[in-house]
Formats: sequence, structure tokens, C-alpha cells
Amino acid sequence: TDTSENVTSCSTGRPTLPLAIFDLDNTLIAGDSDHLWGVFLCEKGLVEEADFHQQNEQFFSDYKRGELDIEAYLRFELGVLKGKSLQELEPLMQEFLADYIQPILLPKAQDLLARHRRRDPQQRHVLQRLDQRPAFIETGRSSGGRRWRRSPAEDR
Repeated sequence: TDTSENVTSCSTGRPTLPLAIFDLDNTLIAGDSDHLWGVFLCEKGLVEEADFHQQNEQFFSDYKRGELDIEAYLRFELGVLKGKSLQELEPLMQEFLADYIQPILLPKAQDLLARHRRRDPQQRHVLQRLDQRPAFIETGRSSGGRRWRRSPAEDR
């Protein structure tokens, strides 16, 4: 869902940075970013694979049945990131985006993002998950491409 618009600050009345918010999971990408993040962590050897994988699959199953305990899931997901700085996480996040998200970005998503970039090159994009927490927030440009960061570490 595209909910972009130019926003004016309520306190100052001045225009703010243009922002576009997009649904991510199973809308812009053909998959679930949270589940894939767990798979990535296992494959990189950053978690105890057997236990983490089993819990990740259980949470994903709960989610698909509409029975996810979001508080338990957030403790599980964010526990892996606890104590790590953004400088430590940034390379992992970029690798995850390149290896797991970019390959499943749907063509319609690429067209939609390109249309927004043409319309307003200064516009920032937020790729939103169904649970309404931002999944990836655009942080700028590097080497001619867009730079993104995964957001849950800053949320908690």
C-alpha cells in the first residue's frame, strides 16, 4: 500500500522531508522479512542454529495462524541484536538486504519505487511490515544506489 504524501510539520508549519511508506512483506517482496532475518542469522552462524531455527519456525507458524505473541517474538528477535552497535550491525543488514530481500523484490515494487524516485528524488521511503513496525528505513544514497537500514534495533 502506498501512503506517500508531503507532510507539513504541525509545530512549525514548514514542509518536512517527503516520505513514502510502503507495505513490505508479501506486497513489495515475495516473502516475510522477519522470518528471512531468522534464516539469515542461522546461516551466518550468529545464533545457536538448532534452537533458534526451531523458535523462528514456531513464531512464523503462529504468525500465519494469527496467533503470534508479539511481545515474545520481539524479545526473541531483538535479543539477538542486544548489545550490538549500529556499526557492528550495518554490514550484516546490508548483506541481508542484498542477499535475501533484493532477490525477492517483486517487479511491481521496483516499478513503484522507481516512480516515486522520479517524482521526488529527495523523498525517503519506509518499507513497513504488517505489524506496523518499520522494517527498513532509507538512510541515503551510496555509489549511485539507495542505502537502507533494518530498524528493530533502534525500536527497543
